Amino acid sequence: MKTFYTILKLSPNTIAGDSLSIGLLVCSGDEYWLKISETKKNIIKKLLVNKTKSVDFVLKQLENYLKQLKTTSEHGQLFPLERFITADYIDYLNIYSNGLLQFSKVSMLEDNFNYEKFLKLYSLFIEKESELKLSLNEEKRNEIKLSTNHYYETDLNINKKVQLNLIQRVENKIHTEITLNHSNLKSLYFNINVDCIGLNGSFVGAKTLSLENTVQTLEKNVSHYITLIAFLSQQYKKDLDKNNFFLITDEPERKTPEHKFWEEMKNVPSFEMIPSDEAEKVAEVVEETGATKFL
Repeated sequence: MKTFYTILKLSPNTIAGDSLSIGLLVCSGDEYWLKISETKKNIIKKLLVNKTKSVDFVLKQLENYLKQLKTTSEHGQLFPLERFITADYIDYLNIYSNGLLQFSKVSMLEDNFNYEKFLKLYSLFIEKESELKLSLNEEKRNEIKLSTNHYYETDLNINKKVQLNLIQRVENKIHTEITLNHSNLKSLYFNINVDCIGLNGSFVGAKTLSLENTVQTLEKNVSHYITLIAFLSQQYKKDLDKNNFFLITDEPERKTPEHKFWEEMKNVPSFEMIPSDEAEKVAEVVEETGATKFL
């Protein structure tokens, strides 16, 4: 079994080449270990001023991506080493971190790698054992238990609004209520439902997100959506910044984990988040750009 590792670094000055090692990623077959030093990450973020959200966002996307691969592997669809972390995905992470996040050259390791060896390697390259214990204790103190019992009656109306103000206006122009997966997009390893998607020079698309699910499920859905956007842009050689993707979701009850998640989604650069009352905005973009079906 092949095993390799790469060191994650943050660079406050990409021109000067300055960087600080903040984490370690080890891949061994269909297993992975990833750990980021919160202490070192916070040190470097103090130098980044207005770029801290980009750092947090891209690290979260990497973590979610690995979770998805792990889940897929558990269902019997194992990924070969060269597809575990692709060059295109690394490029995607670099784009959204403005080049701040970097990966060291891959280094091979001995077989029979395990979690204990991972901790030793982490201690060697990133954080000494004493620092690691402090970091783990801090993570435990900051752990938040997320409730799974928040449901919102307003979510029941989202689909009706999207149907009336969006789907019915564009269903003869672009793909609507379509499931994208390996059958219609080669190399796409997951299934994702979108309300609509079209292409004319750049992409335009929308996905409805009902906040009646757990935060973990919501994060997975959004992560899939972001990965799809990057995947399509790379496959069709389109500029990420010129795409028009939307996430349609309504504000949930305040002071809940779902509301915190909703607030964070407003800053995601891959799409524009809009309420269901503004679903017609997507239809207007489709009509203005002349987007059509492409599959």
